[in-house]
Amino acid sequence: MSTRFDAAAWPPGSTGTLFGVPGLGVRGDAIPSTGTHGPGLLYQYVQPGDEAKEFSLVLTSVPTVNVTSLFVWEDSGFKFVVTQDGIYTIGYDWYIDGVSQGADTAQIIIGAQPGTGTYQMII
Repeated sequence: MSTRFDAAAWPPGSTGTLFGVPGLGVRGDAIPSTGTHGPGLLYQYVQPGDEAKEFSLVLTSVPTVNVTSLFVWEDSGFKFVVTQDGIYTIGYDWYIDGVSQGADTAQIIIGAQPGTGTYQMII
């Protein structure tokens, strides 16, 4: 695990401050592959050999209509509560060892959708 000591904001270009787990994120082997309704947001990016790399994400857009709460843990697992079934999109930038890997989105389908069961997360 690395430790970051500098005056630069995290993520780059922001006015944010890094706090929580030490280093630049959580290890690849700590990102959940399963959960009540699917894996963590970052799980799809973890490749063999990435176990000791540090992954992090920064939310860039979140749904607001019909959303009661959204909480994303540092390991990219999340809790999402809404008042109405539907398809919701979360935008984020993601990083490996502090280096930007780009932007992505996750679609979360809540409620009975044809062919998907009750809950599904599509990344």
